[in-house]
Amino acid sequence: MEAIEECVEEDRYMNRMCAALISGVVNSFVTQPIDTAKTRMQISGYNATSRAHSSANILPSSTRNRPFRAMTQIYKREGFLALYRGLPPSMLVSCISASTFFPIYEKVKFVCSSYLERDRNHPFCIIPGVMTAWFASSALVTPFSVIRVRLQTQEKFIGPVKTIRDIYKNEGLKGFYAGYRCMMINSLLTSVHFSLYEPLRLTMSDRTGLPRYVCAGISSAISMSVVFTVTYPIDLVISRLQYQSRDKEYSGMLDAMSKIAKREGIKGLYAGLTAYWARFIVGTITTMGTMEFVLDKM
Repeated sequence: MEAIEECVEEDRYMNRMCAALISGVVNSFVTQPIDTAKTRMQISGYNATSRAHSSANILPSSTRNRPFRAMTQIYKREGFLALYRGLPPSMLVSCISASTFFPIYEKVKFVCSSYLERDRNHPFCIIPGVMTAWFASSALVTPFSVIRVRLQTQEKFIGPVKTIRDIYKNEGLKGFYAGYRCMMINSLLTSVHFSLYEPLRLTMSDRTGLPRYVCAGISSAISMSVVFTVTYPIDLVISRLQYQSRDKEYSGMLDAMSKIAKREGIKGLYAGLTAYWARFIVGTITTMGTMEFVLDKM
């Protein structure tokens, strides 16, 4: 029996990885324009003057919480392709994150469920699963996230290869891990999202009879919009930390939050929130819906 259970679990693991890879690619294509607008809006209050990429096209404050206006302005100024700057690292972030996160998440949930003799959707199984998976995936995707932010904020596009060289030359290997600590803090908050998502998805599926992938998309959007509204300032700080180069304005997360709140007010910590909502709601519906759809077909 144990051998059969292990085989079933191995199949589940591989199916999750394949489905996550496919959903990551789809998600990147769908959400990249919104993500570019979000990043530009988040760095709109950056004040450093002596920087390697100081000429970045920062959007005016009138577009701070108007993602569609921001996307229109980028399109008019720089063309359609500007909305897809940073797409290759974005795809790598989505694919690596999804293909690493979900299999590890499921594996840890299975182990915790067996060890604690509880249902795998119990918070005692979900939270360790989320935190372990987030730590692992963040370590792999943070360098690509930094490259993506730099590409999205360049006025004169220089391409990923030169961007990577510039980061290494000016900041060393540390430059590729800007904002990593903030991402680790986010792991705690993401566990709250999954603690809400799993029971909501199962309840919706049982009571409505809707397809699995529809329930996954709706429940993920609801739970994520609640959690990430509260945690948004951390995402904004990550963008600011990854955007700055050698001449750093912020020394870390708390310093960044303090300076942003002082100079720009509390509103400054929520610049680009609407784009963030749009990005994550569309992204989670796309990612979770695509993944569950693919799993249904396997």
